[in-house]
Amino acid sequence: MNYQYNVKAIITNISDRTIISGYRPAHNINGYLTTGIHKYIDKDEIGIAESSIGYIAFITPELYINNISEGDIVDFYEGSKKVGYAKIIEVYK
Repeated sequence: MNYQYNVKAIITNISDRTIISGYRPAHNINGYLTTGIHKYIDKDEIGIAESSIGYIAFITPELYINNISEGDIVDFYEGSKKVGYAKIIEVYK
């Protein structure tokens, strides 16, 4: 499926399991939790304690995309458990 990707980022997995392209965690953007769909570049998965460059397509980005800048860190969660973070490289508005 094709998505409109909103950011390119260095995505880091700090969970206890591998995550794969298509992963949909909740992302904390300035206190607002929103789902984002991941696509990793040059590989389909990120192992435990690994990072990869990838894209994230957020649900309803018009609500907060102007609050995201290059260099920002966006944490992502499964429920209340932080499972990773994304360091923003590019923002597509």
